Amino acid sequence: MESLKENLKESVVKTEKEAFEDEIFKIVPTRYKEKAKNIFQFLKLQESFSWNSDGEIIYKNTVIPGSNIAFLVNDFLRNRKSAPEGRYVFLRALNDVNLPKHLDVNKKLYQNNKIIKKPIMYARRNAWLIL
Repeated sequence: MESLKENLKESVVKTEKEAFEDEIFKIVPTRYKEKAKNIFQFLKLQESFSWNSDGEIIYKNTVIPGSNIAFLVNDFLRNRKSAPEGRYVFLRALNDVNLPKHLDVNKKLYQNNKIIKKPIMYARRNAWLIL
C-alpha cells in the first residue's frame, strides 16, 4: 500500500516537472527549443539541483524564493538586460554541475557572471593605445 502511495507521489512530481518543461517550451524561441530540452535532460540528472511544484529552484537543499525555472532557462538561452529572480544562483548552479559548453548558447557561464567590456583600441600614428 505504501509503495503504491510512493509511486503516485513520484508520478505527480514527474507530471509537475513535465508541466514546467511544457511551460518553458512555450516561452523559449523556436531556435533554442532543442537546447532547452537538452538542458532540462541534464538538470534532471543532477542531485544538487531541482525545482518544486511552484517552479522555484532548489539548489543544495535551499529553495530560492521568487525564482522560476521557466524564466531562468529562458533568460539563460537569450540575451536579456533585466535579470529574473535567482539568475546568479542559477548560473552558479549550472557552473557547479558542469553544464556542457555546447549547451551554453551565450557563454554566460564563462564570463564569471559579469559584463565583460572589450577594450577599445585607438590609432595614433604607429602606436596603439588601449583605454
